[in-house]
Amino acid sequence: PMFSQLVLPGILQGFTALYPNIYPNIRTGLSSIEYEWLKSGEIQMAFIRGNYTLEGFEAYTIGREPLCIISKNPLPIRELPNHPLIIYDTDLSLSQQINAWVDETFSHQKLYVGMRVGESQTCIRVVSQGSGYAIVPYYLLSDWGIQNLCVCFLRDRTGNIITRATSLLYSRKEYQLLESVRSFVDLVRQYFPDTVTSSE
Repeated sequence: PMFSQLVLPGILQGFTALYPNIYPNIRTGLSSIEYEWLKSGEIQMAFIRGNYTLEGFEAYTIGREPLCIISKNPLPIRELPNHPLIIYDTDLSLSQQINAWVDETFSHQKLYVGMRVGESQTCIRVVSQGSGYAIVPYYLLSDWGIQNLCVCFLRDRTGNIITRATSLLYSRKEYQLLESVRSFVDLVRQYFPDTVTSSE
């Protein structure tokens, strides 16, 4: 949702200014839902977070966001199993990425889930009131700032910050055949140059 609120409007404004006779039909949802729409042919392309691949499609990575632990007070990573984790309903790929870090860091020890809420902003609000900690993508803190939260980036065993990719996933065939798809993809590449394309 944050991408559709903060980034997509600017891209669409640029696209409609260049191509006033093309009217894009926009749908938003969790990445896992958008991925299913792509597989079923309901949509032609999607901005997706996480490591999704699809045969015949290319993924143009436009950015990477760090994952981080947030808490009201400083909380050493080794102490996480002793404190309540606040989780929220999110995309399956993000949950899997976080779970993989937990397994690697705590040798398959389970974290204590103190509360589950529906939305990320509710989760952050609960954390800011001192009811526990959460693991979230850093971009979610843009509406809060970090002055009232302790933020610690997730790192793997070699010390690298763990990130989550945001990519434009589109059909290679439709890119070649449809001017509207090709024009939109090329505009996104201009907005986000020097990133990575991968194919399936």
